[in-house]
Parts: sequence; C-alpha cells; structure tokens
Amino acid sequence: MKRVSQWAAGALLVAGAVSALAQVPQSLRAAADRVEQSFGVKIKDARSVGGLVEMLEESGQLVYTTPDGATLLVGDVIDVQTKRSISRERMEELSKFDPSTIPSKWTFSAGSGSRTLWVFTDPKCPFCKRLEPELDKLKDVKIVYVPLAYQRSDDMVAGVLCSRDRVAAWKKAIDGQFDGKSTQSCQKDTQDIKQFAQSKMITGTPTMVRADGKRLAGYTSAQEIEAFLGGK
Repeated sequence: MKRVSQWAAGALLVAGAVSALAQVPQSLRAAADRVEQSFGVKIKDARSVGGLVEMLEESGQLVYTTPDGATLLVGDVIDVQTKRSISRERMEELSKFDPSTIPSKWTFSAGSGSRTLWVFTDPKCPFCKRLEPELDKLKDVKIVYVPLAYQRSDDMVAGVLCSRDRVAAWKKAIDGQFDGKSTQSCQKDTQDIKQFAQSKMITGTPTMVRADGKRLAGYTSAQEIEAFLGGK
C-alpha cells in the first residue's frame, strides 16, 4: 500500500471491544470496495473495531475507515479505556508464525541453550552489524540466523548459504570481508528466503523472532533481548 505520508495520515482514539473477523465479511465489503477502487489496492481482511472498519491491505499495512468508506485514517488506533494500541496488537497477531517451520537449508546456528532466537539479518545492514556484539552477549540462547538479502546483498547471502562453514562465512560477510561464491541453488534459496519473509510481513532487518512467534525489530541491546526472550 502507499506509504503513510501518501495517505491522509492521522490517529484516532477509540473505545470498545475488538471483534475477530476472518477475511472481508459481506457487511464490510462496500467500504473495502470503495478503498480498493479509490487507491488501487487490494484489501484482504477487514473487521469492525471501535466504530471503525479496520482493513488489512495485501502488503500488510493496516488502515481504518468510517463504515461507509468515505473517510480514511492511517495511524495508531488506541483504546481510550485501557490505553492499549489496538493497531499494534493486531499487527502482532497477524504477523505471528512458527519459526521452527523455516527450512534448515536457509539457516545456520551459533551458540546453544534452552532458548532459541531466530534472527532475520542482512550482511549489508548497518543495524544488523551493530546487533552482532549484542547477540554474542546472550547466554543460554541458540541463535538461528536467517540471512535475508534486503540491502542488495543477494550474492553475499547466496555465498554464505553455499559455504561449508556458514557461521565463519557469515562473520566475514558481516565484517565486509567475504568473497565467497555461490551456486544456482543457493541463489534460488536467497530469493526463496525473501519471498518467505515477505509472506510473514518481515519488512526489514534485523528482525528477531522467539519460539511463540512474537517478534522484535531493529537494533536492540542484549538486555532488551533477554527481556524479550523472557516474555516481556
């Protein structure tokens, strides 16, 4: 969907319970149709929330309209009574997935422990580089790396995937010293990882996912990661 700055951006404070609806129910179809026709997008899900219609566009962005679809709002929708961000909670719900389903041929692991953290990371991403020392500080944690070429790093990621020692190759790649080569199969895996990440609404790196599917995005300190792994 178009960037927030291209929409009539705004935020609305609302109160009321959130009803769970799957896909676009007929009662909300007219509002969804109006948004699709006006902005040339595809609405894949819709539900009523606090007197508004919440719509999920196929790219993963949430927008809100009045029931007739005449007024569009983009922003954080907050329940006044509980002060919870309905938008953030909804995105967390929609983006959850079981990280153990990620094919092992796309990953490599470092460390060991009773806890597992999956990390979508890019060797050319500055924040991913900054994250590496923080990951090294974690105790009792198995780090499962999922190299994701979002920074025009396709050749580097494919080269890492084709290496016998992926961890060593990754360390060189993250330091900008990797010069490995890849086969066609590893290049295909690199593209498949991109498609998988997009299907799970992973839009940037680094993105960390814990076993229950909740995620933590961006550079984060070891202390904050520990709190995240502890369920906070």
